[in-house]
Amino acid sequence: MFTFAIDLLWVRYGKIGGGVAVILNLLDGFMSLTDDFKSYLVITKDNQRLFKKYTKDKRFELIVVDINSDNRKSTVIAQNLKLAKILSDNNIKICLEPDNYMPLISRGNVKYVTIIHDLQALHFPDYFSKAKMLWQKINWINVFNHSKRIVAISEFTKKDILHYFKVSEEKIDIIFDPVVIDTNDMTDEDDALKKYNLSEKNFYYTVSSMEKNKNLVTLLDMMSILKERGYPEKKLVISGVGKGKSINDFSRLVEEKGITNNVILTGFVDNATRNALYKACEVFLFPSIFEGFGMPPIEARYFGAKVITTRESSIPEVTQNAVLYVNDPLDAKEWAERVLKTAEKDDGIIDLNKYNISVIAKQYLEVIKKVNAN
Repeated sequence: MFTFAIDLLWVRYGKIGGGVAVILNLLDGFMSLTDDFKSYLVITKDNQRLFKKYTKDKRFELIVVDINSDNRKSTVIAQNLKLAKILSDNNIKICLEPDNYMPLISRGNVKYVTIIHDLQALHFPDYFSKAKMLWQKINWINVFNHSKRIVAISEFTKKDILHYFKVSEEKIDIIFDPVVIDTNDMTDEDDALKKYNLSEKNFYYTVSSMEKNKNLVTLLDMMSILKERGYPEKKLVISGVGKGKSINDFSRLVEEKGITNNVILTGFVDNATRNALYKACEVFLFPSIFEGFGMPPIEARYFGAKVITTRESSIPEVTQNAVLYVNDPLDAKEWAERVLKTAEKDDGIIDLNKYNISVIAKQYLEVIKKVNAN
């Protein structure tokens, strides 16, 4: 048996974003395996409910740090000043870091395996403050110098790392994000449609955050064009967008473009509702111009949705060139023309086994075993 920890101090309570979904899928994947291992989950005191279910498996144990996850300063301090000692006290010599960072100081004698999702800040520096850029670069250099192994979540991300940093190629493993597709986890389709006043196969759907790289503004311009061309009944349904200033600004933009009746912001929806909307939509749109991976097109395709996305960054790789693509992701006219061609074929099949949680978990265990052996 070999032992390792997983640093989950970064997980913010109640905020189930893409990164959290990935780690929960990975933990479920570990549970599905029969391998003999012991994993300690290092968590904050307010996140115990999220991870308690894993202790039903005797191979998992929680180490609770007396801080709250919503205090970012506390979690950074805990990672840098407390984590190594916690691991040493429990005789743990290997730690998986799932969120781009590892301790800058006080690393102790622990061997770290760090997951790098993307290097977005280097591609779009205007999206980040100078302080954030500096912090990112310092942490990347630290990871590439001090991690025993680095996991890139796509071939694109690995090439990006090698392009921007002096890292041995042999030090980097490519492991895709685990994707869970549960066809039983779906609310009644009619109920989902009724809730948002929709009709089947007569709306476009996307799942997105408000980050600039998600390129949602182009979809708003697309809706304006469709309305001008005489398609006022078309709806764009957007799930996942949160609250705060960004959503208020976005709502104002919708109003300014005169498409308030054509855009529906559902906010966060549970998986069951999302899956029903995947299945019922006319087309699933994923206009992102930068992704380290990108789960929604894979999920939507599995539920039978026609998918239109971009050829940017990792997207063609993870969608396996099996969906429809626009040539210019910023060209709203091209989007409008493409969504009107609903008869256009996208018969490609995505091999979901590449993202199976057990397959992915096994790959991570092999990396951790390799570090343990060394």
